Amino acid sequence: MQKRIVVLTAVALAVLTPVAMTSAGFTDTTHAASRLVTASARLDEPPVYFNSASGSGLWITQSGELYLSGDRRAGDGAGGTTSNDAAPTKVAIPDDVRIIDAVGGSTDFHYPIGESWYAALDDRGRVWTWGTAQNAFNGEKGRDSIGRGRISQAEQYRAGLVITADRRVLSGIVRISRTENQVLALDADGNLWTWGSIDNIARPDGRNVATPYPIVSNDTCWTPGSGRCTPDSPDTAGKIRWRSVWNGANLGLGVGRNGLIYTWGWDNSNGLSSGQVHTYAPTLNEGANLTLFAAYPEIYRTGDGLVYDPKVQTTAQARHRTYVAIVTAMKDKVLPGCDGTIGQLDRVDDTCPVRQAAMFDLAGSFLLQNGALFTWAVNDARNGYAFLGRASTTDSTWSLDPTYRYAPGRVSIAGQPTTFRSYNATLTSVTAITTAGDVYGWGVNNFCQAIGRHLDGSVPCTTGIPAERVLLPTRITALDDVAVREIRTAACTTWAVTRDDGLYTWGGTQNVAAYDYAWCGRYPSGAQSFSFLNVNDPSAPALVFSRPLAEVATGTVRVK
Repeated sequence: MQKRIVVLTAVALAVLTPVAMTSAGFTDTTHAASRLVTASARLDEPPVYFNSASGSGLWITQSGELYLSGDRRAGDGAGGTTSNDAAPTKVAIPDDVRIIDAVGGSTDFHYPIGESWYAALDDRGRVWTWGTAQNAFNGEKGRDSIGRGRISQAEQYRAGLVITADRRVLSGIVRISRTENQVLALDADGNLWTWGSIDNIARPDGRNVATPYPIVSNDTCWTPGSGRCTPDSPDTAGKIRWRSVWNGANLGLGVGRNGLIYTWGWDNSNGLSSGQVHTYAPTLNEGANLTLFAAYPEIYRTGDGLVYDPKVQTTAQARHRTYVAIVTAMKDKVLPGCDGTIGQLDRVDDTCPVRQAAMFDLAGSFLLQNGALFTWAVNDARNGYAFLGRASTTDSTWSLDPTYRYAPGRVSIAGQPTTFRSYNATLTSVTAITTAGDVYGWGVNNFCQAIGRHLDGSVPCTTGIPAERVLLPTRITALDDVAVREIRTAACTTWAVTRDDGLYTWGGTQNVAAYDYAWCGRYPSGAQSFSFLNVNDPSAPALVFSRPLAEVATGTVRVK
């Protein structure tokens, strides 16, 4: 008897003809016809944890096979390009290699062109990459993000191993993440390997140059935008070993084994005041670290045992002196809870003070072990403050508190302190799970990507509302009776994975739109948004890639 497959991508859902089925129910045939059928095998795996490549989905089977679905104009990982509505492509990685996770991204401001790149980590600690055709716009950016040097377009389309400049295969990697056009890879010794394009690169010399091969970036600085962080720099804060790095957009964030927070990127700041400081090397973030010091005075102290207390250090000068003294005492240490490098499948860090982090366009965030979630904005640009989820970010009060948004502030719900278990973000919105298990969303919502419905519930999600933002955490009531285990995301799509491995989704438009980098759009015009759908239910609608999803975009759809 045939069974049904329901395959979800950031573009749409698909039902596939069962040809040479794998353990996930995908077909091995790259160009298999995609057509409606009455039955096929069910998809059992959710998509990868974070993939911001425009309009595409990354899927890993239980046996470690990697598939790419949706938009594959930038390369399908099997040596060519494939139409959006074709069956998912099995990425051409040797059969004896097991992939454990993958990430993806698209080059800035040119999403309609289909410039995307992908990186996958295997169980031997190696990184496989492919994507991004070279063209008149950002071809060099995409090629550098592949981390295999100056390779041809044909080579870009096929998955290959990342190599160093001396032609050695990069190995020993235990964790990968991404910023806009860069890949960040941590090895077991705590070395940060990075490669990619300009603007958000984290280089020890602080140069804003393309980096087509992996380089080690363990040198740090005190001050954003100070330039080189090598030992001969007057601003050097020393070499460190890394505990974790986290996914971001135009900002990157890493945590050292010393328990301190470092940031970098085009949208970096000091975490204290308004000001976009382009930074191309890891630098200490004063505002973020002061938040840590206030939360954990038993851990972060000066050499004389003094602690940071803003009620005691009442001036900016006194607070800064205490900050410098604590960092000086801490930066060469290893915190017991931060020793070692967390692995790829560790979605949260259970022992270091920073539990999780996610970086956005012109904004940043991190979650502490005590469940407090903090966010901050770099400046007043609209595509930053929508991520904050805090009271002073509403349009009516945005100008009333000029300092509140630039330093990390705690996210609360209805004015009450709230603790969160975990969270994740698309390129336009945030979804967080409280310790009580409730799910909240906020951010840009022009195609329902923040909360799975429009604020005016009578408007279907297939209708875009250009300026719609959900500025404060809003409960996603469609999940009230669902035990959600974790949130997974793509550029404009969110998935809730349940404790019994069910899967709900919302959002789903094709691209982040143009220069603002924080609004979802439709490129090509066939891509549609969709609201809640349980993709594991055998009665889920049979829909092909890029077919308009008016059948299910009616608000909340419960099909199980």
